[in-house]
Amino acid sequence: MGPPNDSDMIRGELDRATTCIGLAYKALPQYIISETFGLSTSQTNPRELLWTAGTVITSQWIHEDGECILFIKCNGGRPNKSFDKLPENNFNWIKHTLGMGSFLTDPTEEEMERIKKKITMWPPEKAKETFNAQYVITYPIKNKKAVYMGKYTHKLELIMIKWGGNLTVSFLVTKKGNKNIEKYIKDVEEAFWFED
Repeated sequence: MGPPNDSDMIRGELDRATTCIGLAYKALPQYIISETFGLSTSQTNPRELLWTAGTVITSQWIHEDGECILFIKCNGGRPNKSFDKLPENNFNWIKHTLGMGSFLTDPTEEEMERIKKKITMWPPEKAKETFNAQYVITYPIKNKKAVYMGKYTHKLELIMIKWGGNLTVSFLVTKKGNKNIEKYIKDVEEAFWFED
């Protein structure tokens, strides 16, 4: 097990992408960190994984215990301090990852009601205290076929958002790792922080 082949990776993208949205991160010593790569369909990466995790992974973090992999994905342009509302396009992707339809169309009112029942919006105080973010959304992934490398099941998405930019962390865990998912979430809370 290890990161994708060197020939498949784009160097320095995590640094560029996080700097662009005003997000600082620290590399945690318990993780092996790889560069950007494209996730492709193969016998070990079913299409259900691409539906939930996406295809371009800004960075892959593998925990030293071998039970958890984090897919880090960074979206958005330069921070716009006048932009303080929750970007609507986040819900397009959430709708897609929950298997409710295409990310190319905005959710209907009925779909938004269903989405709201499946996600957890952190209180603004917790989002600010933890990541210095305006919004944090988490939601479980229940697609049992969304499996990476034949053993890591995609279990949770965490999206942190500030001034229109966002970083998404996909938690992929083994059966054993799923019992310790709170530990991996705490690692992410320690690693990322939006600048003012």
